[in-house]
Amino acid sequence: MLDALIAWLPLVVIFLVFITLGSHQMRSYKQHVDQVTDINNELVAINREMISELREIKEILKDRK
Repeated sequence: MLDALIAWLPLVVIFLVFITLGSHQMRSYKQHVDQVTDINNELVAINREMISELREIKEILKDRK
């Protein structure tokens, strides 16, 4: 019984290391995705504002003609 436990112990340790590293990697990836999402949302807001301003300029130029 003890021999079987000793034989499986390295595999179990490697498995636990992979699980630990994988969970850390997923946390890191989620933080990166959240940062990119925030940046994209800021860019969308800036683009909407710029489009609005360009439409106003277009109307002003139309009225000048």
